Amino acid sequence: VRDQGRSAEALPLLLSAVAHQRTACEAMPGVPEYRKRLGNHYREASRLQRALGRPAEAIATARDWQ
Repeated sequence: VRDQGRSAEALPLLLSAVAHQRTACEAMPGVPEYRKRLGNHYREASRLQRALGRPAEAIATARDWQ
């Protein structure tokens, strides 16, 4: 969606991906790939928030990951 120039539509999808991946990490903490994917989702969501002119949200998202 983001690559199609519909960034505002992509953000809720990324935030949903964060929530789902967090659930996967909590359910199976011993799977490093799940944690790696969670980090990727957080990073992409933060980047998109910055691109959409939402710097405070981007900072909050980055802090949530740490």
